[in-house]
Amino acid sequence: MPFPSEVTVKRYRLNDCWRTWFLPECEQSKLFGVTEKYLCMISGEHPACRYKIGTLIYLEDAPYFHKIGNHHRIRGPYKVVASHPSEKHKVIVKHNGAIIVYQDLNPSIGPWRDGYSVKRVIEGAEVTYRQIASEFNYFPFRFSIEPATNFTTDYVEHSHHKCDLCYQG
Repeated sequence: MPFPSEVTVKRYRLNDCWRTWFLPECEQSKLFGVTEKYLCMISGEHPACRYKIGTLIYLEDAPYFHKIGNHHRIRGPYKVVASHPSEKHKVIVKHNGAIIVYQDLNPSIGPWRDGYSVKRVIEGAEVTYRQIASEFNYFPFRFSIEPATNFTTDYVEHSHHKCDLCYQG
């Protein structure tokens, strides 16, 4: 899930890399959520769309970069897997009969929470930040992810002149 005024989706190792402030929640729930603004990148309305079962993505741990400033922390790849939403959810994207994206009709129940400060220790750095999921309607469009077999954590040095992870379109 993105944070305002920054590049939210970049390319990393030829795959999409989503900057998120909810990395622990994504990993625990095995879900990623987006707003309607970004749904077109997954749903097929965008020419570069290719999300289907097995699509690989990366997640950038945004609080780490904002604290450290000289390295991006990238986790992945995660592969997109079939979602199995309850009847309380609306199916948005299917591919070959499998549900790729669904809309949670009551997204405020989580897993992305709001209105409190989070304190994490990330690679030895204590990071405190506030969750603001309600400003993004709790990221109601969701797809399931799981770590791929070649899953790693990478630290990509930040270039202040033209960092690929900051300045891509």
